[in-house]
Amino acid sequence: TYEEAYNTLQQADYTSVQNSLRTSVDRSGITAVVHFLFGPPKLNRDLIKGREFIFCLSASCIDNEQPSHGKMLQSIYRILTGSRFDSPRIGSHWEEIGFQGIDPGTDLRGVGILGLVQLLYFLQHTKYGQIARDIYKLSLHPTQNFPFCVMGINISRICLQSLREDFLNKEINKRKDVMSTVNDFYIGSYYYLYTLWKQGKTIADSGFVLK
Repeated sequence: TYEEAYNTLQQADYTSVQNSLRTSVDRSGITAVVHFLFGPPKLNRDLIKGREFIFCLSASCIDNEQPSHGKMLQSIYRILTGSRFDSPRIGSHWEEIGFQGIDPGTDLRGVGILGLVQLLYFLQHTKYGQIARDIYKLSLHPTQNFPFCVMGINISRICLQSLREDFLNKEINKRKDVMSTVNDFYIGSYYYLYTLWKQGKTIADSGFVLK
């Protein structure tokens, strides 16, 4: 479950990636002044570790030695396909749920295991999980099809950039929770994409829609 994955990932060691994290946007000169005076509020100090945790997830690749990584993949596959059995780590079956190749790890470069965490959160959400499955159903449409998991990875990239730009700070401070805020922003963003896509969009429109 998402809860099991989240609790396990919180206990993992991220010292190998911490020095490479880019958690904010570098600003200088007038841009820095304008951001300071008129930009979003600063993140409360007690929430900075929560933000760092998300960027640690995004910098962590799928590791076959970490059981939780494989279990997230299997859970996502089972939810979307209805399968009751585990699938091989490498194979064309991953293309069925919207990865672009036989190894999901290749698609996840840039967002790391955060991409799996957010997909799992959406699919298992008690209120919005059905919306996730409706989006997946649309992704299989004969003419409006798109790679469901890869599109989710693109939404994760939007989440990361929004977090770097401080756009989510106000809501995070209000909730006092970084992870749930970013995950709900993920759901809202994917749902917004879904409402646009239903208007007759195809894969040729994906760049425009994501922008």
